[in-house]
Amino acid sequence: MIPRHILALQFPDAKHGIRKDFDVEMKTRDGVTLRADVVRPDIDAKVPAVLLRTIYNKAVRQSAMGTSAVHFATQGFAFVVQDTRGRYRSEGEWDWRVWGQKDRRDGYDAIEWVASLPWCNGNVGTVGSSYEGGTQLECARSQAPHLKAIAPSMAAMGYDGVMRSTMMLETIIIAWVALVAADTVMKKYPPGPERDQYLALTAAAFADPVAVANALPLKDMPVMRIPGMIPYSEVVTLLSSAALTYKDNYESMLVPALVTSGWYDIAVGDQVYRGLRDHGGSKEAKTGTKLILGPWGHSDIDSHIGELGFGPAGYVGSQVPPAYIRFFGRHLRGDNVPELPNVRYFLMGADTWKNADDWPLPGTQTERWYLHSAGRANSAAGNGRLSTKTPASGERPDGYRYDPLTPVPSWGHRVAYFGGSTIHGPFDQRRIEQRPDVLVYTSDALDEPLEVVGNLELRLFLSTNVLDTDIIAKVCDVDPSGISLNVADGIVRARFRNGWEKPEMLKPGEVYEFRVDMGPAAWLFRSGHRLRVQVTSSAFPHWERNMNTGHAAGEDAEGVVANHTVLHSAEHPSHLLLPVQPRKS
Repeated sequence: MIPRHILALQFPDAKHGIRKDFDVEMKTRDGVTLRADVVRPDIDAKVPAVLLRTIYNKAVRQSAMGTSAVHFATQGFAFVVQDTRGRYRSEGEWDWRVWGQKDRRDGYDAIEWVASLPWCNGNVGTVGSSYEGGTQLECARSQAPHLKAIAPSMAAMGYDGVMRSTMMLETIIIAWVALVAADTVMKKYPPGPERDQYLALTAAAFADPVAVANALPLKDMPVMRIPGMIPYSEVVTLLSSAALTYKDNYESMLVPALVTSGWYDIAVGDQVYRGLRDHGGSKEAKTGTKLILGPWGHSDIDSHIGELGFGPAGYVGSQVPPAYIRFFGRHLRGDNVPELPNVRYFLMGADTWKNADDWPLPGTQTERWYLHSAGRANSAAGNGRLSTKTPASGERPDGYRYDPLTPVPSWGHRVAYFGGSTIHGPFDQRRIEQRPDVLVYTSDALDEPLEVVGNLELRLFLSTNVLDTDIIAKVCDVDPSGISLNVADGIVRARFRNGWEKPEMLKPGEVYEFRVDMGPAAWLFRSGHRLRVQVTSSAFPHWERNMNTGHAAGEDAEGVVANHTVLHSAEHPSHLLLPVQPRKS
């Protein structure tokens, strides 16, 4: 137990002392023992509970988006963190192929168990990031009677474009697998040579995921031999189908959500917000769901991202910790406090926080910025241009060569960073824009500021000589000194251009229109700055490189060189759809 006068040194508003109980056991409906740690107020009155279910070890997962277990407890909430089935101190077997089914059932049982504990007032909320955000969506779908609110952060399942085109190779397939595999190996094998062998594979993958990513064919990567892994050809299908699971199932979710995410997260959580506001299964789920979008990656609150730093504005200005207390206070114990703003977001470039009534922002206008060139947009030294002027008939196309064995390196993307070379955030793109296999289209300097807030999309007309390939696009902000910072990016694997469920190979020589969804952003392009669009076909090792053969993922040891033609004429007007806030007159 920690008495109040000690807590008050760090938490001046602490109302009481706290106590912590370790390895509190519960039984699932099928008899498996799961264990949790509980941090709660040291008082006689019953209190609401906030539950975090994790695969990452309850001993170290003692916070949620900057709000610690101790802070929750000082504000009158119990914080319960539970190892999920088969992870760390919990029993059973963890199988990520069926994680959604198991987490829905176990999550229901855990919520009802917490609500029944003698110190709980019967009201339970949930918190957690990434995978833990996915467990919350499953809990919400389970409709556990005592679940009153959820707070998923960095929840990848909200944006089905994340996994449906190709695979985040370095960060997900290699580094994340290495991160979670060690516990599986330790549970499965007793001390000895076999355990040491598999632990060495996880250590090597986590230490140098780039080296692992360079293996061909990918299906034979050493990391694929770690227990618990599934065949490489099934990985993309599995994660894509998991992402799509949430697309049409918001009607089953009856509780409000406080959704938090970052502009450089692998999946900005605006889709979860929009899904619940439009399709939630109750009035409270629709009207009570809130959204906070900050200058962050796939992590907790950051004070810097990429090459940019924000100081206290990046985390204090977000007001996330007090928002959590306010949100759960309202929904778990009926606090008479004002509702949070529907939307709070950080405007990059201006480096300021703003509130809004909804997302996308009401009144947003869509501008078309067209690609132009005199036939040589290769690299930033070429003649690619970007403007609102409609292209003329017969404007010369651009061409570039994509060789899978000399891919464009990944540099500045939306990333789930678990180690490796690809770090989330904005980075100076000039090292990428020097390459002839990157087409670059740049606007004139802006006469006035341009506030871009919302979803960006590139409509690109392209023909090629191969059966399958990738289209990767970035939008950048180029300052007067020439520094080019990536604002948003997206990818389409050509065979899935009509959707994950409808793979279709290309016909060489035929012109196709590709829609590259770059997700949402909020960025102020200042006067004197220029907009820039990059078009290429690789970003390795962040994205698995397309070998251009049309074969199944991971099968190829050798690839085919692709020769792409990008058209931008009156007949084929390739353009960027830019969500712009009304300009001040």
